[in-house]
Amino acid sequence: MNIHKNPHFLFLLIFILAFKVGLRAQKTIDFKEIEDSLNSMTEVFSSNQIDIAKYSTNDFVIETLFSTLIEKGSIDYPFDSLKYISCISASDKTFRIFTWTIKKEDGYYENFGLLQSYNPRKKRYFITQLKDISAMTPGAELIKLEAEQWYGAIYYKIIESEVNKKKYYTLLGWSGNTPFTQKKVIDVLSFKTDGTPVWGATIFKKHEKGKINRLIFEYSAKTTMLLRYDKQTYDVKSNKKNPKTKRPIIKKVKSEMIVFDRLIPLNDFMIGVYQYYVPETIVFDAFVNKDGKWYFHSYIDARNPEVKSQKRKNKDKTPVKSRNFYKPKNKKEPETK
Repeated sequence: MNIHKNPHFLFLLIFILAFKVGLRAQKTIDFKEIEDSLNSMTEVFSSNQIDIAKYSTNDFVIETLFSTLIEKGSIDYPFDSLKYISCISASDKTFRIFTWTIKKEDGYYENFGLLQSYNPRKKRYFITQLKDISAMTPGAELIKLEAEQWYGAIYYKIIESEVNKKKYYTLLGWSGNTPFTQKKVIDVLSFKTDGTPVWGATIFKKHEKGKINRLIFEYSAKTTMLLRYDKQTYDVKSNKKNPKTKRPIIKKVKSEMIVFDRLIPLNDFMIGVYQYYVPETIVFDAFVNKDGKWYFHSYIDARNPEVKSQKRKNKDKTPVKSRNFYKPKNKKEPETK
């Protein structure tokens, strides 16, 4: 490749080299400056640049982020202004995870990540560079993964729970996957006593797929799937019976839950061909948390819960939406509400 024919790539290389020299010359770390530089560099990931430009930049992004996160005090810097890298943290600061994706020239996506996690034995934070093995892991819903072996996704939500005094962190994420399909993922992160991360856990109950460690939804690249943590309503059979019908009385219960669209093929001839899978109209399923485990419920009432009206200080009635951490080109952006 002649870099003189690609001035944007040449400029990017000069920028990276200049920043690298400047970073090494610094005696103290300026986290804000690094964050701004990461934003400048990662713009290339969703651009029309050639793959070599994206992967060359990505190598330096990983190196920069890794060397920054090992610095003392880095855990206290929020990194909440990153535009093309998702950064989410556990409320107890046991870990935080940085995830991002590269769209390649052939339309396929590859995910990357760094996990900054606290080791209670050594009483310090360690950095794990994550390796996306989703493309080479058939039956991934049924297996656990450890350390850097990771089913790649761009995470936008952490839900914390505890089972038998062990903490689990349920993660909601999105993956661009291929030109034809995209994915939403419900995964679980936990840690061994030595601090090793474990991906997946059998805390999902009563699902039709049985004893799963994670749930993966694959569907058309041309549509959007809802997957969010929300307060919604589901039906519960009570011990009382209707005196007329002699059937159990159904109660409506509101609870925090993971709500998601039910996916179906466009017709029966397309079963298993996921590029033709779309959400079924107004049909939602959910996982409801009970004692730290996720119990599957179908046909959830996913209408917005009633909220007491509040007087606003200003006249702006525009609903507040969560920050979009990534806007993939040619695809619907993930639901992060």
